Amino acid sequence: YNTPPAYGIYICGLVFKWLKEQGGLDAMQERNQRKADLLYEFLDQSQLFRGTARREDRSLMNVPFVTGSADLDALFVAEAKSEGLESLKGHRSVGGMRASIYNAMPFEGVEALVKFMERFEAQLASISEQLRQLAEVEDAGQKELAALRRELEGFAAGEKQAAADRVLLSVIRVLDAIEAALRPDDEERIAYLCESG
Repeated sequence: YNTPPAYGIYICGLVFKWLKEQGGLDAMQERNQRKADLLYEFLDQSQLFRGTARREDRSLMNVPFVTGSADLDALFVAEAKSEGLESLKGHRSVGGMRASIYNAMPFEGVEALVKFMERFEAQLASISEQLRQLAEVEDAGQKELAALRRELEGFAAGEKQAAADRVLLSVIRVLDAIEAALRPDDEERIAYLCESG
């Protein structure tokens, strides 16, 4: 003789009606499989992100993934939020990210997430390449410094003007190489990555 949970029954009724309007359980299963496939296919080919669930245990509703770096995970979550992609931070016990793609999440929402992940990965790859180029510039700079040292020794040998001209040209070459390797719009990202190790 207990009072039935009237509000819970009412909410279930609304959900069941909505499911019927969407085509029923079979249609929802197909839609959810399509959303999950899109996200898992991206994760499986990504060079940055990886899913944390075994293939046989993958959920159609919650897709956990990581970058392998807590700092990068935090950066991804923050940048995703600025793009309107909310609630991607993973559970506090496991970290990383978690995309909850329940019934009400449209396919377009998962598409938007995957496109953002692609852009994020491409930007990070670009920054990594610039860091590699900067390392090459630094190595070239060390060689230039050695050449400068030799040129400066020319001052002592009495070849002052010719040596001064060669020193100036060497300095200009080093500055040009650094400017070519560093794009202004990526300075903050490069600084962040350098600081985080």
